[in-house]
Amino acid sequence: MIGVMVRYLALLAVILIGCDTPSGRVSPRNQPTGSLHAQALATLQVATRSEQPLVRANAIEMLEPEVEPLRDAVRRGLVDRNAGVRFVSAMALGKRRLCGSSELVRPLLDDPSQSVRAAAIFALVVCGDDDVDQTPLSAMVLGLDRVTRANAALVLGEIGNPTAAVLLREAMKRPLQVE
Repeated sequence: MIGVMVRYLALLAVILIGCDTPSGRVSPRNQPTGSLHAQALATLQVATRSEQPLVRANAIEMLEPEVEPLRDAVRRGLVDRNAGVRFVSAMALGKRRLCGSSELVRPLLDDPSQSVRAAAIFALVVCGDDDVDQTPLSAMVLGLDRVTRANAALVLGEIGNPTAAVLLREAMKRPLQVE
């Protein structure tokens, strides 16, 4: 059931952002208008309140082209009970530079989830917070947990600091935790 819902939400996101078929890139000339766009947007907004955390997280990601609905979803997502939803929300805040809401991210620096802490660091760094300590990302990307490593590597890449390349190369040499 979740798989069907995720596929449905993905289709709605394509409608919402207006992807070109050949390149898969967003094209301003193909931006949907009218009721189809409004229906897709409404469905995604409802999905951000789903009982299923995966649906909530996917809906937040799919709202990224729509700033105001995204801002509302991110504000709820940053305090969600699910770490995946908090992670996606902090990443979306940073990617879309919703820096007016960045004060809501600071508490996530102490989140129980290392991935959420990594996303909080990303959001604060891209929003211009010079006081945020990025050094925990090193331990995360060099750690044993594969999810934390992957998310920390994503954050380092999104931050775009060229000095992280050495760290990422070192992380690739380290063994991953066997599940």
